[in-house]
Amino acid sequence: MDPAFVPFQPSQVRHRCFCFCIPVRWGTWVLTALTAVLSATIALATLLSLWSDDNDMPRLAAVQVVMVFVWSGLVVICGFGWVGTIMQKSAWVECYYEFCWWHLWANVLFGFFGLLLFNLPVSRAESVASCYTVGMAQEQLMHLAYKVSAERANAIAATCQSQTQLGVILVDLVWAVAILTELWLILVVGHYTDELADRDAAIEFGVDIENPNPPYHFAGIPPEEKHERYHSAGKHSKKSHHRRRH
Repeated sequence: MDPAFVPFQPSQVRHRCFCFCIPVRWGTWVLTALTAVLSATIALATLLSLWSDDNDMPRLAAVQVVMVFVWSGLVVICGFGWVGTIMQKSAWVECYYEFCWWHLWANVLFGFFGLLLFNLPVSRAESVASCYTVGMAQEQLMHLAYKVSAERANAIAATCQSQTQLGVILVDLVWAVAILTELWLILVVGHYTDELADRDAAIEFGVDIENPNPPYHFAGIPPEEKHERYHSAGKHSKKSHHRRRH
């Protein structure tokens, strides 16, 4: 190696953090696991609702099937990213980052459409009617009677109304939390890909592509050519660095 060249070491790469002190590598690892668990829970709950005999909105079955595939797909994507994070494979994490962006847009599109159908008055009426039918049947079985008093029937109807309203709010809230969690994950993964790109550049070229004034020089090379080589190495190792930061 040219003695005039002082290489930038991988150990000198700046470790990015989020939430003030948590390294992005650990954040990617933890948020990936959290997102996978949340996605699996939503997919399983949707699947159980689809298979349930008490499914109160059968006409939304197609939307439920799509959501099962969407959330199950995120579990697979998270598994891929989780392994890439542990192994510190920049190519894997880069693919994980891109997959998460595509999934987020698909999730927003299909999720918004599903919630729109779920919040329609006709959908709420179907849900209330199904709940009322089940409630009346349970009331008859509990009291071994063929008829239920008007007062009790009104109470069951009011309970079904409130439960349906609460269910709609909870579904909207869970979807919003899931979207925000996935967006947060994407932002953290984006910073981690930057860190891995810096690390790869230090390993392969011995350069610090984050620092515009690197603490080294190339002997016998004019300053303008030196900077050209420096930026070329940076672009080669970190082609999406500028796009992520802006």
